[in-house]
Amino acid sequence: MIDLRYLKLLTFLAMSQALAGRRYISSKLGMGEGVVRGLIELGRGLGHISVNRAGAKITDNGIRYLAEVISLCRLKPLAYTNKFAEKLCGRVCVAFSLGIKIDNIVKFRDSVVRRGSCGIIIAQLRDNNIYIPLAEMRLEDLDPEMAGSIKGLLSREDFLIISCGDNFGQALAPLEVVCEMMIEPGRSDEVRHPI
Repeated sequence: MIDLRYLKLLTFLAMSQALAGRRYISSKLGMGEGVVRGLIELGRGLGHISVNRAGAKITDNGIRYLAEVISLCRLKPLAYTNKFAEKLCGRVCVAFSLGIKIDNIVKFRDSVVRRGSCGIIIAQLRDNNIYIPLAEMRLEDLDPEMAGSIKGLLSREDFLIISCGDNFGQALAPLEVVCEMMIEPGRSDEVRHPI
């Protein structure tokens, strides 16, 4: 089974595109330094993470692995920002596209919040706008800049998920919820992880 903490680490490194030290990663993901050290060493051994004195960075092999696993979840991280959190909650928000239908938006939202997100927006393209059904409003009315930067990355079938938290790890809560639903033990297309 895939260790979702490892996916969070790889996602953080891929989105930040910079070298990051263990302590910094620990604070951003809300994980203990020992856990982060173990995950980095695992990633180094698998060729997913390179490490030097300045910190850790995801490798091209790590990006390919992350893309493969996340594609099984039908989830794609699009962007992250500290600015949007001012409008919702927390300190950082991560936007994802989800390529599967969410049958019960309230139940999905509640699952993500239970995993650590302080707030979540779930939306879809409708009449060339990003419509938020639970709020009965458009993302363009809430944050035109965020809507403009994300709209071109969505297809009509995708759900947009914007999740916020006090740290990056909490904002990545949809990754946990969706990947646990999609990647089940015994599936033939499961990418097995050594943890």
